Amino acid sequence: MRRLLVPGLILTVIASMAIGLAQAESDNSEVIVDDGSVIYGRWVTHRGAQIELAPCGNQATGQLCGFIATILEKDPTIIPRDKKNPDPSLRNKPLLGLPIFYNFSYYGENRWKKGKVYNPENGKTYKAKLKMLDSHSLRAGGCWWIFCRTYVWKRAEPVEQGKP
Repeated sequence: MRRLLVPGLILTVIASMAIGLAQAESDNSEVIVDDGSVIYGRWVTHRGAQIELAPCGNQATGQLCGFIATILEKDPTIIPRDKKNPDPSLRNKPLLGLPIFYNFSYYGENRWKKGKVYNPENGKTYKAKLKMLDSHSLRAGGCWWIFCRTYVWKRAEPVEQGKP
């Protein structure tokens, strides 16, 4: 009886490997570098603004930060301000250039965790995490207590020299 089980087990393992290889070959998902740096650059949010993600001020920490790089405003003469900031002395600060992502740590597999995100729409800061889905898609999520929101952002198109 033991002899019959061993060949059957080997055949099952070989069949499983073949199915796995076939699935891997048919999988069109993009392979991206897993060093954490692929996330750097500009990302278009679900509302059309752009966020610049880069190493925090001191690159030695290896942490990720981000700021508002562009804002879509119907009236270009209006400068949006951080009106909901919990610190009244900062409520007149322009949103453009405002740091909103803080101290994300890289956890491998293109995942950044244990960071904070500031939401200027309500003046609150949340726990957040980021994950690269592929080289052009980023899942950004934030939580307050047990309530979470997740959005998928797309990489911004590079700006050509001499064009806005």
